Amino acid sequence: MANLTIPVLPVPGERNILVTSALPYSNATPHLGNLIGSTLSADVFARFFRARGLRTLYVCGTVSVHSHGPL
Repeated sequence: MANLTIPVLPVPGERNILVTSALPYSNATPHLGNLIGSTLSADVFARFFRARGLRTLYVCGTVSVHSHGPL
């Protein structure tokens, strides 16, 4: 498990990996398929690079109510 107290910052001259994914939006009853297309595959991809000792940052999309205005 990653240590959350140490920030993952790019290091010049080294290989830095950035993995991003969108939030899974469901238009019906949520199921495992909603995660496989975005979140799960990106998480596996980031873990793959970390297991090989590469500096990797995985960022998942977020929703901010304030940036979208009132609902």
